[in-house]
Amino acid sequence: MNSETINERESAFGAGSDAPENGTAAGAEVIEPEVVYVPEAADVQAFESEEETVEESMAAEEGIEGGLEVEEVEPEVVYSPEPAEPEKRRSFKPLLAVILAVLLAAAGGAYWYFHSDGYQLGKMEKEAAEAFARGDYDAAVTAYSRLYDIEGRREKAVEGLKQALPAAVEAASRTNGATAVDLYEYWDQVSASVPELKELAEQEIADAAVWGVGQYSDDFEMLETLYKYTINEYYDSDLVCESIDGAFRPAVGDLVRRDLDALAGSGFAKAAIDGDFDRVFELLKSNDFRKLCARASAYVDFPVSVELGPDCGGKSLGFHYDNELPAFYIGTYDADGRRSGEGILVYEATDVNDSSRYQQSIMRGTYADDEINGHFEEDFLYVMNSRRRGRMEGSMKHDLLDGEMNAYFTNTMLGDGTEYIYDLVFNFTDGKLVPVRTSTALDGSLRYVVGVGREVEQTMTCREESLDQLYGSQPRYRSPI
Repeated sequence: MNSETINERESAFGAGSDAPENGTAAGAEVIEPEVVYVPEAADVQAFESEEETVEESMAAEEGIEGGLEVEEVEPEVVYSPEPAEPEKRRSFKPLLAVILAVLLAAAGGAYWYFHSDGYQLGKMEKEAAEAFARGDYDAAVTAYSRLYDIEGRREKAVEGLKQALPAAVEAASRTNGATAVDLYEYWDQVSASVPELKELAEQEIADAAVWGVGQYSDDFEMLETLYKYTINEYYDSDLVCESIDGAFRPAVGDLVRRDLDALAGSGFAKAAIDGDFDRVFELLKSNDFRKLCARASAYVDFPVSVELGPDCGGKSLGFHYDNELPAFYIGTYDADGRRSGEGILVYEATDVNDSSRYQQSIMRGTYADDEINGHFEEDFLYVMNSRRRGRMEGSMKHDLLDGEMNAYFTNTMLGDGTEYIYDLVFNFTDGKLVPVRTSTALDGSLRYVVGVGREVEQTMTCREESLDQLYGSQPRYRSPI
């Protein structure tokens, strides 16, 4: 991984704190012993004690009483004249750097001089097991790492590291603010450095992905960013991709349902049931639920629904996509999750290029097999070059207008405010407008008379290309504006 990639991750998910990575007091510079690099001061002391024991054992085998005289190399500590800062909690990344440094030192052959001493190797194995048993996972990693490059001990060391490394990382991440990407980076380095741990590292990355989804369960933007990053970074790992996908999609669904439940609690459904048109769309305007669903639609199987309270007659509030328009349903569902019985459909669409152009509708109808089959009533508002508001009613078959439809609405011109009132009858067959006759416009173009007045002499005409777009009716044929 190049530094640019790591920097991008840290920017997205947060880097560790500025705590010192070598485990020493602030302001102190440590000169390591010449024997081997060991990151922690405690490890330095333990390492020197074991070195003395090895030297004494070797001297005894050669018949030399009193052991060898070994000049100890103590770390030289140079104190800064600046006063020490208060101790801070160490961040996750430096802690992992310490664990990784010991492991890499072992993989590089830094402990070769233990090869010939069976007694010491047995003692090291025992110390590693005891450290793990008492929960001192860093010490266990250090001990097993020292065994890693020793002939005949690598298999035992690898088995020990498979237990100690995850435990050490979990302990560090739990108390020092890790992110999923921190864990990705760490296990990537382990996998690249110690081939025998590649399978373990892949599993740990998969587990970190699932854990990360849980961390961001209330933030869709962070959830999606982590998901896309993980899929892109580990596209060749079925384990990692399947793990995050299996956690991410349900998490997004739960987030959508929580937000839908919050919308229900705002009084939205009750306003629709009561026929309070303006209140319904006022509540939608102040709510970001549809924006969430627009982004979540790639990951969630709609509809999603929540149960409503007693004040709504035991109905449900569902969110559907009808003709690619986000639509709310207030009613009941059958055993197969399809809309059934008397229900209300609420939808709104806004021109993405001009927010002053929009359409709103509340439609009541009798549902069967997830479609309106029977009588319907629709209150609508359509704002484009003029403002049309009114009501339509008639019948539908399979969600398509069929038969006679009555429409009463006012049409207000946006320029001068001139208002026209229409009370018309239209006819449909399988959702298609049936023209009454043709006429010729002033410019000589052909027009179709599609609506005639019920009580007064008036007509509505349209061009041929507009026959399938009668404003405020036909949900299946209405195109998003």
